[in-house]
Amino acid sequence: MKRGIHQGVPAGFAALCLLAAACSQPGGSKPQDGDVAGRPAEVVPDSALPDSGLPELATETDEAADSRPDDSLPDAVRMAPQPVTFFKTPWLQWPVPGQVTFLAETTEELPILLRLTWKGGQTELTTTPTKPEFDFLGIEMPTFAGWYHEVLLPVPEEAENFDIEVVNGGFARHVELPQFQPLSKMILFGDTRTDHAAHQAVADLIFAEKAPLVLQTGDLTEGGSILANWDKFFEIEGPMLWSSFYFPTFGNHEAFGEGYFEALFETGNNHLHERNWWVDLGDLGIINIDQYATNWAGEEALAWFEDALKKLADKPWVFVTMHEPFYTFSNHLPWSLGRTYIQPLIEQYGVTLVVAGHNHLYERFEVNGIPYVVTGGGGAPLYSPDEATGGDAEFLVAASTIHHYVRLDFGPSTIHATVVNSDTNEIFEEFDME
Repeated sequence: MKRGIHQGVPAGFAALCLLAAACSQPGGSKPQDGDVAGRPAEVVPDSALPDSGLPELATETDEAADSRPDDSLPDAVRMAPQPVTFFKTPWLQWPVPGQVTFLAETTEELPILLRLTWKGGQTELTTTPTKPEFDFLGIEMPTFAGWYHEVLLPVPEEAENFDIEVVNGGFARHVELPQFQPLSKMILFGDTRTDHAAHQAVADLIFAEKAPLVLQTGDLTEGGSILANWDKFFEIEGPMLWSSFYFPTFGNHEAFGEGYFEALFETGNNHLHERNWWVDLGDLGIINIDQYATNWAGEEALAWFEDALKKLADKPWVFVTMHEPFYTFSNHLPWSLGRTYIQPLIEQYGVTLVVAGHNHLYERFEVNGIPYVVTGGGGAPLYSPDEATGGDAEFLVAASTIHHYVRLDFGPSTIHATVVNSDTNEIFEEFDME
């Protein structure tokens, strides 16, 4: 959990709190005898109460009493939560049994009521609206414009799927956890940044794909330290974020906004911070590495990386993802440190695919039987590929200056990759991974 963020509270308790708050207002309904915990309230004579030292409150007039809601209404009706409006529409993170997290940002300081249903069970809970505190190197940074909500969903670990309903917010979703069924589809894309029209076009096409999993290769915004950039990002990608599980990579344009990034996205199995993570998704394992606050020439980081590879060694498919690519012929040079220290482990453990962004185009390289894909055409200013010269030229398979995303379709023994030009909705190239 993040600083300034609290777990949700049981729905019944929160409803009582809401009712008590409503009763403190003129004309608000008051709990009647027997409302609390099903027990009649004990009547205490005024003379038996200690003197509080506070001025005596005026008694309720008959007119005010008549204006109260009908006490004959069911408790569920009188305690119904107030509707919420969203500054950032809800999204779910980290599709691991027992670890799925709900997040949202509301315009009002009101709790969100969630109803969860799975085979053999149901529960309700409410979130707590908060204003998290953020800083960078001790310098205070602004908090969110709205009210932030984060809660771990109390779904049993053995539940293969569940339904979630935002009772007072109009959202609902059926959730299938990837650990319990064959993988079907996944989307790769990145570098969304500044061209909001191009970003919107990519996001709309990805949303239409209805892929359970989406991975973004970094540079989600032009500047991760500016909240308005995150607001625009969520405005564009909101529908996709609600319908898919979204795995982000920390890019150089997220720098100075680490606190915002870690509040907005949930990860696990971390090293040093939440921007290094690995996840077991059933038949697929993903290891994501941060390149800006981790020493990848150091023994500790490499030990964590190799340990993750060992833990995922029984998976048919393993991806390694980061922002800056190992191989590229474009604006930014290849990440030579990774080639020196990480690539030997990638080859030793037979990783299926290495994915990056950073350069704003599409590229595919084949190095010692492993594809290295650059997918950075999500909305940032496009780059042209440079002339392929030198020793890396033999590894280059395809390149194009296009806005795009990569669709992965999982079969029993093959992953079929399709690169879609999002400006024309045409296929640029296709290839298979075995």
